[in-house]
Amino acid sequence: MTEEVNEKRGGEGSLEQVIPDIWPNGPKGNHLARWLVFKAAAWVTVTCCCVLYYVVPLTLIFMPLMIYLAPKAGLTVLAFCATSVLWPSSDWPAFRRIFQHLFGVLNVRTNFHDVSPRISRQSRYIYALHPHAIVPVHALTWCAFLDRMDRRLYGVGGMANAIYFVPIICNIFRWLSNISASYKTLKKAITKDKKNVLLLPDGIAGIYYSRPGVHTAVLKKRRGLFRLATETGASILPVYCFGASDMLDQAVFDCDSFVGRVSRKFKVSFTVYWGQFGLPIPFPVSLSYVFGEPVAPPKAAREGEEVDKKAIEDFYDRYVASLRNAFDKYKAAAGYPHAELQVV
Repeated sequence: MTEEVNEKRGGEGSLEQVIPDIWPNGPKGNHLARWLVFKAAAWVTVTCCCVLYYVVPLTLIFMPLMIYLAPKAGLTVLAFCATSVLWPSSDWPAFRRIFQHLFGVLNVRTNFHDVSPRISRQSRYIYALHPHAIVPVHALTWCAFLDRMDRRLYGVGGMANAIYFVPIICNIFRWLSNISASYKTLKKAITKDKKNVLLLPDGIAGIYYSRPGVHTAVLKKRRGLFRLATETGASILPVYCFGASDMLDQAVFDCDSFVGRVSRKFKVSFTVYWGQFGLPIPFPVSLSYVFGEPVAPPKAAREGEEVDKKAIEDFYDRYVASLRNAFDKYKAAAGYPHAELQVV
C-alpha cells in the first residue's frame, strides 16, 4: 500500500491508494500488456456491467417476440438464459480477485487502515454500503477490495431474490458469495454460519435518489438493518463510497412515482440511465471507500422478546452520526470538499 499525498487540514483525513496484488508491478518492460489489462480491459468490464442491466431485462421482456420472429435464434437465447439461471453457481474465491484490475481505472482509495485496528476479526459485522447508485459497480469492486484488504473479513452479500432469475447477473453474484437478502437468510448467515454480511441499505429506493454530485443515504424509514444487528449481536460498519453516484445519470423518476412504486414492489429497478455520449458507458470517476467507526448494537433481545424501540432509535442515531463523521472527515480527500450528505 502506498499512501496518497494529502495535506491534512484541521479534522480532515487522508486516503490511501489501493494497489492490486494480482499483478502489482506488471511484467517488466511490457507496459503495453499492463495497459491492456488495467486500463482497456477494466473499461470493457465496467461498461459491460452497466450494459448488462439494460440488455438482460430487455432480452427477457422481448423473448416471446424473438421466438415468434426468429424461432431458432429465440430458442437458443432462451436455452442459454435457462442454463445460466439453473447452473449451480457457488462461491468462487478466485473470481473476486479478478476484479482487482478495476482498481486503476477507478482510482480506488480508502481509509481502511485507519479503522482496521478497531475491527475485531473474531466478531461479526454488517457492512452497510452507501449509496446504492444506479448500477452498483462499486459493490462489485467492493468484493475485490475487501478480499485485497483483509480476506478474513470477507463474508457474504445480500441480494434481492429477483436476481436469482436474471441470467448472467445471477451467476456473477453467486460467484461473489451473494445470498438472499431476506431477513431469515441473513440472520442465519450471521448467527449460525458466523459470516460477515454486506448490504446496500438504501435498497431499490436508493436508485432513484442517485444523481451525479448528490450524496444520499436512504435510511430515515428503515429499521430492519438495526433490528437484524441487534438480534444477531453484529456491529454495523458504515461505508460510504464517494464517486459511485457519479458513474451514471438517469431520467428523473421520483421514488414515490408509479415507476418507483412498481420497482419497490417487484424489487427490480425500472429506470432509464446513461453515461458518456448518452450511452451506458460510465463517466470517469474515482471510487473512495470511506469507513466509519464500528457501531455496536444494544443488548440483543432474548428469543421471542420484542426489540426495544427506543434502543433501536438510539442505535440508528449512533449509526448516522458515525456515517456523517466519516463522510465529513474524508470528503475533501475524496475530491468532494463541499459535499453534504443527505439522510432521507
